[in-house]
Amino acid sequence: MKNVSPTTRFILIVEFIVAIYMLIALTTSEYESFRVERYIEEFEQRNQEIAVENTELKDQYEYFTSPEYQEKIAKQNFGLVRPGEEVLIIPESSTVSDEEEYQNKLISERERFYRDLNVPLKWWYFFFGDV
Repeated sequence: MKNVSPTTRFILIVEFIVAIYMLIALTTSEYESFRVERYIEEFEQRNQEIAVENTELKDQYEYFTSPEYQEKIAKQNFGLVRPGEEVLIIPESSTVSDEEEYQNKLISERERFYRDLNVPLKWWYFFFGDV
């Protein structure tokens, strides 16, 4: 490289510095573009979520403001009926037979009897049983 003039060296150094600067500027620009794209994607996704939520809330609002719902609540909570309607009260069907109910009653009475005893009598019944 002895044959290279100082002017040529200077021009090569300046070109090298300009190339590095352009590479850094391009990289920075691409990174900023990537960040903006990601930011836009996040907001588009959030917009879609909000749109779905708004649709659900709109449907709920329409349901709760419908005359059918208001009538249902009036009947359910306030016992109101329309003229000519009759209210039927259907009792719950018991799944326990009469015999089971009688046995359960005997057991609860026995438990109550032992619970109401004083401590010495409880020990007596524990050791000697029902005499």
